[in-house]
Amino acid sequence: MTEEIKQISTIPEDLLRDLNLRFPERCPDLGHSESEIWYMSGQRSVIRLLNQVFAEQREIQLRSE
Repeated sequence: MTEEIKQISTIPEDLLRDLNLRFPERCPDLGHSESEIWYMSGQRSVIRLLNQVFAEQREIQLRSE
């Protein structure tokens, strides 16, 4: 686990589920401007990091049980 991940608070599963529904992985639409694509990409980047941290936190939790 990296040092930056150690410093992130425990992520509630229901929050992560809601964020994944609100900001799903999807391909850009032809009607999106370049700035909209970059903005949406940034949103998903944060959700991907939270997914990764959640998985690592869960793995650590399961190992300690």
